[in-house]
Amino acid sequence: MDPDGTPPRLEARLGRNLKAARLCAGLTQQELATRAGIALAFLAQIESGISDPDLRTIGALAKAVGRAAFERLQS
Repeated sequence: MDPDGTPPRLEARLGRNLKAARLCAGLTQQELATRAGIALAFLAQIESGISDPDLRTIGALAKAVGRAAFERLQS
């Protein structure tokens, strides 16, 4: 829940999960942005919940961060 008691927006949840996966993978924002082929500023906006990436970008980020990082988050 957000501080006001409402459920977090999808963009905010995506950003938090992406950041956690990136950290689990031991990647910096710059490394992940480079691997995914996006600008560092755009990645920062995604992780902050400001920007809403398209499906192609989400796929590139998931591939770049690696499946193992997402699996570690689930355990």
